[in-house]
Amino acid sequence: MCKDFKPGMVIPNPFRIEEDTALVHQVGGNHYKQTKYQPIEVRLDWNLPDPLGDVIKYLYRYKYTKEGGSPIQDLKKARHFLDIFIEHIEKQEEHGGNQSERDRNNP
Repeated sequence: MCKDFKPGMVIPNPFRIEEDTALVHQVGGNHYKQTKYQPIEVRLDWNLPDPLGDVIKYLYRYKYTKEGGSPIQDLKKARHFLDIFIEHIEKQEEHGGNQSERDRNNP
């Protein structure tokens, strides 16, 4: 822990970029800008493999789904990606157990 850290201190997210970058420009709507963190920021900060990053994305966006979309469909998509990842981990455990760091990040 940083020697300058004090309880209650807010640590800035290194992926949160306030200047004119790709992160501040959303193509096709503004639903990812409506909260403090965008799903891609969580995915990068937590170093999530793709299927778990997709789970975060669909869980996040289900409440913002409007005309032409379905909140239930987004929740089902999140569950689907989680099921895919669980099956992947189970198969790895059946065939030798321990996952390498590379496999955990790139299923």
